[in-house]
Amino acid sequence: MGWSGGSEAADGVWESVKHYIPEAKKKEVANEIISVLEDQDWDTLNEVEELYEVSGRKEIDEAREALEDYDEDRGY
Repeated sequence: MGWSGGSEAADGVWESVKHYIPEAKKKEVANEIISVLEDQDWDTLNEVEELYEVSGRKEIDEAREALEDYDEDRGY
């Protein structure tokens, strides 16, 4: 990471705006916030649990990990 405090910035922004965002738009806004910060080399999304979950990226990462752990020869 090229700068420190990304997780604190992400959490602070999310906490400041989440109550004003309609439920149907929260995932979209969460991903926009993440994209802006990732463009600045932020790479610790998993440290901001609520933002990570709302964005849908946690579910994607968990599915990827499950696929990586899957052993075709053993069937699990």
